[in-house]
Amino acid sequence: MKIKSLIVFLFIHAVYSQAQDVFKAIVPPATIKTIILNENNDPDKVLVTKLGTKIHLSFDDLAKDEKVYYYKINYYNSDWTATTLFDSEYITGFVSDEIYQYDYSYNTIQSYVHYTLELPNDMTTLTKSGNYSVTVFEEDNEENPIFSRRFMLYEDRIIVGGAIKRSNRQLFEDQNVNVVINYQGFKMTNPMDRIKLSVMQNNDWSTLRENIKPLFVRENQLLYQNMPILDFKAGNEFYYFENKDYQLNTNYIAHVRQDDAGMYHHYLYANMERKNQPYTYFPDIDGGFKITSSTTDDVTIEAEYIYVHFSLAKGDINPNETVFVYGAFNDYALNQGNAMQYNSQTKQYECTMLLKQGFYNYNYVSVSNNTLDRTDITGSHYQTENNYLLLVYYREFGQDYDRLIGVGQAK
Repeated sequence: MKIKSLIVFLFIHAVYSQAQDVFKAIVPPATIKTIILNENNDPDKVLVTKLGTKIHLSFDDLAKDEKVYYYKINYYNSDWTATTLFDSEYITGFVSDEIYQYDYSYNTIQSYVHYTLELPNDMTTLTKSGNYSVTVFEEDNEENPIFSRRFMLYEDRIIVGGAIKRSNRQLFEDQNVNVVINYQGFKMTNPMDRIKLSVMQNNDWSTLRENIKPLFVRENQLLYQNMPILDFKAGNEFYYFENKDYQLNTNYIAHVRQDDAGMYHHYLYANMERKNQPYTYFPDIDGGFKITSSTTDDVTIEAEYIYVHFSLAKGDINPNETVFVYGAFNDYALNQGNAMQYNSQTKQYECTMLLKQGFYNYNYVSVSNNTLDRTDITGSHYQTENNYLLLVYYREFGQDYDRLIGVGQAK
């Protein structure tokens, strides 16, 4: 066991190191909740923002006392391998500094400390477009980071358009993303080789397709049409719930109770496996979440934490698979906190998570033999509404980094 722990420690340390080969997310401990990274504190603008625009990072620490946290910025190539640039080549100021802004929760059952970081700030300014990560760690403990998040900064130099089509390879299950890049007015050499396209579905990093070369080139345009690499499983619309009033049952919440410690528990209506069910449309926010409350003025420090109980009725029980509650609420991570357990008495998979009041999208996925299957439980229908993020990188001749020169969406 000691040897296994040592191997895990060395692996995490290697991942965090500036000399790391490929970015790997660091999963936060159970006391760190509601990690949000967006543009100007806008919940609808996540992951990517224009170079020079404010980036907002916030998180809650449910430990009893405040801690001194630091952040560190790393820069990456288009494929998320570590850059060879020096820190001073992509940052003005300091690559690492203290997170100074924090507030205590007010009048909540579960106490927490809410931390906030904005970039750029007086100490750190990011000077290049491209791929970045921010890593948070405790003071004097940089070798054991608390969590990490990725984000991208872009230059608005080209026009990127996209459309979702029904795939002609898997007619009923897949979508194909067509992309048109218009680079008129932007001087570049050899765009076929120097332009790299990345595409991601619903801000889920496990769906990322990278380094895609165009199929056709015509005057000032690059075309990506009906390419197999841009076929995606369409999946299904996300389940959702909202608990902005934590004392009431709703259309999503079957039962509310308060335990002896005063904490509220919300039992969601059981979800049914949808694998073999016909497609049914209902609106969602493509796997995202928003913190909301009808009983407070400032949700950052006044919203409550609630124990949310999920349950899933699934036909086939495979002892070799693990089922997870899946969504952007934890950056689509798969860990013990969102793993479900089978209850032989209720004949359902069940999971309880401590979540801040809000509106949440979620789905169910399975993992078997170390393989993630996002459609085994929910099914996949070409009609599903998804949001595809289109990222266009360009590496100029003689340069050793990838500029992110344009961003688009296909919805």
